[in-house]
Amino acid sequence: MKQWKSLYLALPFGILVSLQGCSPPIVKINPVELPQYSLDFRVVLDKEVYQVGEPIVIKTKVKNLWFKSRTLRILPDEKYRFSFKYRIQPWDIQYSSDKTIALKIPPKKEVEIHEMTWVWDQIDNTWLREPVGIGHYFLGAPQLAKVEVDGQSVGSVWIEVEEGELNGVVRHLGFKIIHPVYEGIRERDIDFTGKKKKTNDTIKIQLLSIDRSEKQQTLVIKPVGANPVMRIRILGPLSKESPPPLRAVHEFRETFSITFPPDISWVTIMEFVWDFRDQTTGELVPNGFYVAIIEICGLVEVNGETVGMIANPLNIGAISFRKE
Repeated sequence: MKQWKSLYLALPFGILVSLQGCSPPIVKINPVELPQYSLDFRVVLDKEVYQVGEPIVIKTKVKNLWFKSRTLRILPDEKYRFSFKYRIQPWDIQYSSDKTIALKIPPKKEVEIHEMTWVWDQIDNTWLREPVGIGHYFLGAPQLAKVEVDGQSVGSVWIEVEEGELNGVVRHLGFKIIHPVYEGIRERDIDFTGKKKKTNDTIKIQLLSIDRSEKQQTLVIKPVGANPVMRIRILGPLSKESPPPLRAVHEFRETFSITFPPDISWVTIMEFVWDFRDQTTGELVPNGFYVAIIEICGLVEVNGETVGMIANPLNIGAISFRKE
């Protein structure tokens, strides 16, 4: 099995996940969610890899394993105030609806629940209210708030979305968002990662790069238009109630060039030490969770060969931290 090189970045609430690469799908092992009614739900994606900005289609299907028809209703209730909810991890991006859904499922048939189709535009509508970055995402268990089968209430149902287990690690139904130029960089064995070091008064955000080719390579990124070649944006505190304000920005606007040393090691290519003060007002920011978005942009060359142009700042990862 091909092993993907990974970019590991800390995400909100202490989650650490691989943002680059996703494993091939494995045999689905989820149980029947309503065995007493012989109903099994299934969440499906239209594909596994998407370009930046490409709509991601998420659907739910239900199969009637019984030899008689079943009538299924999915309703909102007072506690949840939604009839169903999807979650995309690791950011816990959510989508829900308060529609009442009713359908009849023929015996031994699987039908799509059209009202549960979600065409996600890659916008984080829960925390940042902006496009998400490239990387690997997976689906959390969708919740059906209030389910009735043949007129009988069966309560709330969580749809299992685990795909299987490999070497003791559970694989979740997921997908990868890519940018062709960034993939071209990684195909040449060059990769990036983020790192943080926090003290009581400051936090240091670093962008590091590595060349795993075991040969000397030179990476060059040239500016395009008014956009910076590299940028770190710090936003927060995070809240589901409103978009987080921009607190600080650190940019590099000149042509960037690095010739990697022959030994395989991480090299710091950008560093920002933030003193927890709003760059506009100069005041200390309130306590809470913050996120540093790392972006690159420009015309990319490796060893004098043009890889391609990243026309707009590309979110290649995020580092979260808490100020307290």
